[in-house]
Amino acid sequence: MFPIITWLRDRPIVNIIIAGIFYLLFTLPHEYVGVFIAGIFKGMPRQRYDLIILCLASVVFIFYIIPLLRGILKNRDRNLLLFFLTTTFGLTILSINTILIVNIELIHFIQYAALAILFFPLTMRYTDTIFWVTFLSTLDEAYQYWFISPDRTNYYDFNDVIINMLGVVFGLIILRSSQKVHVLAKDNKRPIFKNSIVIGLIVMVVIVSILFATNIMDVYPNDTDPQAPMLLVKKVETSFWSVIHPNITYHIVRPFEGLMILLMLYIFYLPLWRKSIHHQQDIA
Repeated sequence: MFPIITWLRDRPIVNIIIAGIFYLLFTLPHEYVGVFIAGIFKGMPRQRYDLIILCLASVVFIFYIIPLLRGILKNRDRNLLLFFLTTTFGLTILSINTILIVNIELIHFIQYAALAILFFPLTMRYTDTIFWVTFLSTLDEAYQYWFISPDRTNYYDFNDVIINMLGVVFGLIILRSSQKVHVLAKDNKRPIFKNSIVIGLIVMVVIVSILFATNIMDVYPNDTDPQAPMLLVKKVETSFWSVIHPNITYHIVRPFEGLMILLMLYIFYLPLWRKSIHHQQDIA
């Protein structure tokens, strides 16, 4: 992994092209891929379909976890890494049982883990990578919600954004487990005006505020005002759990709830990205 990261870091233009192509390849043809997969499993009972996908995902996870554990056990921060890896795996199981509708959505973890690895050399900062790749996932979900299938869903899918962020974390844990990569990673301390996260948040807040102020965007339908063309939630669910055929129970994460979960996850993982004194000594 170290040679790949350094090669991409030294070639930022090539890095941008590769990461951009990879992102567009799984974003733009989303509808066609969905139709193709549905055709493969056409006529198969949903439970069997989910079981097959889960088994395939488990095989992928085994190929992920075995070399990762080897790297972690050689790392001086092995206890920290094992704690966060175990926690992330636990959050993944929780997500599967609460906010995933079909197991094919497990592919999000693979896609965004890979994108995080490709994006990291552009910033060489874990915090910047998790922020900006998660932001790219919000654009992916916005594209699906407002352009690909505006008539087939009643809410902006914060469920997927959350599992996308967990996918980013899985990718970054691979990098964090490499002592050489971690030594190269930049410290998060920098002036505010040079912090891309702060600047990005300010720009996002301004843009979203303008959209809300001009009634282009709104969270819920409003009976008293003309309906905004960009609603985050078109139909408000009255219960915590939603059920669809055949007896699939899941929770629809609402906008404020989704933002809070994303913020808490971002804060929760901060200790994993910090560089201790011995890492700073390695750099020196």
